[in-house]
Amino acid sequence: RTSSWKLLMTQGQFPRGRNLGSMQLSRLSIVVTCLCLHAAAVHGSAPGSASTPPDLQLQPTQSPGSVLLRTPNALAGAGVKEFVKHSPAFSLLTIKLEGGSSIRAEAGAMVAMQDVDLRTEWGSSKGQGMFGSCLGPMLSSLTQTVGGMSFCKNIFTGGDSGRGWVSLAPSFPGDIVVHHLNPMAELFIQPGSFLGCWPNIETALATKGFKAMLSGEGPLFIRASGGIHGGKVYLASYGAIEKLLVKDGEVVTVDSGHIVAYEDSLTFSIGIAGQIFFGGEGFVCHFKVRHKGDDKGKEGFVYVQTRNGPRTSSSDH
Repeated sequence: RTSSWKLLMTQGQFPRGRNLGSMQLSRLSIVVTCLCLHAAAVHGSAPGSASTPPDLQLQPTQSPGSVLLRTPNALAGAGVKEFVKHSPAFSLLTIKLEGGSSIRAEAGAMVAMQDVDLRTEWGSSKGQGMFGSCLGPMLSSLTQTVGGMSFCKNIFTGGDSGRGWVSLAPSFPGDIVVHHLNPMAELFIQPGSFLGCWPNIETALATKGFKAMLSGEGPLFIRASGGIHGGKVYLASYGAIEKLLVKDGEVVTVDSGHIVAYEDSLTFSIGIAGQIFFGGEGFVCHFKVRHKGDDKGKEGFVYVQTRNGPRTSSSDH
């Protein structure tokens, strides 16, 4: 580039005392063009002016001398593949994790893993600060007792090889289902049936009021929110899982002890299965499509388990 520059500068010398002809003007334009190209080349090679898009940058991993390609989609389940084995009696959920991909699981749900980094977080990991780390064990015991949801969450992240995997299972025999949660949608889960989810899924305890207490499953549900990206939620049950479709204008009645989860497009009311309470069925839940003003839903799903039994948190292993 330097030799070409000197040649153009030599050819661009103009005789003194003469008017610029077409030849000199042509040479002058070449010189100006070369100046612009030279300035652009120098600027492009300056430190800190890399042209890599901000959404696709190389970040160093914990292993020296290696790099890992990370994108915003890594928080939305990119590089995550789920496989359910031994269903429905003693189901095992195996999740393959590419490098940098993560999932979140209940404490005690891990059965086995390979080439996966494990990190533990307390609560929602937002704004815990000094007091969150000090009060974590006490709050963990409290939330497990009241809501059936462990306060401690484990984050599993695939290692550098890109061939990492982790297997999850609940503490009770039964089935496992992977539910796809649409963006901005919510799923209400019975305590004890939540096994894990993608890291971008937000979970919190929610109450359904007095009707939830009458349902026999307690006043609290676990609410999983899909956010702007959506994602997957891992559900566990005592017995096999059946997915029931509820269409607009229809009512599906489910025994309160058999509910695993239901979508936010549905609502339920408490009733009695027969004409008398002593028929052996007790309280039941009547599910129907929820209408929010002019926004009328079309359908929704409710997950039920084939056996009515205790579902303890996976952390009680």
